[in-house]
Amino acid sequence: MMSAISVAQALYALRTALDNVDKCLDRRDFEEAVNLGNSDVLLVFLQRTLGTVKSSQLEKQKIIQTIATQTASYYEDAVPFIE
Repeated sequence: MMSAISVAQALYALRTALDNVDKCLDRRDFEEAVNLGNSDVLLVFLQRTLGTVKSSQLEKQKIIQTIATQTASYYEDAVPFIE
């Protein structure tokens, strides 16, 4: 749930930044558009999104390991129950 919220917040920040860039381009204020484009918004979006993906992957591996342990089987044998 928290991962979905983080991604939603990052998407909102990215959309807001892109809207601001679009407004600058409409005004032909190219210098300001470049400055906004070089902001940290894209970096924040990527960090949150990739961090969420990594967190989800780690959680998935943890679940697979738990299933393998509880069923006394190999990790590879438990993977099809998750994917």
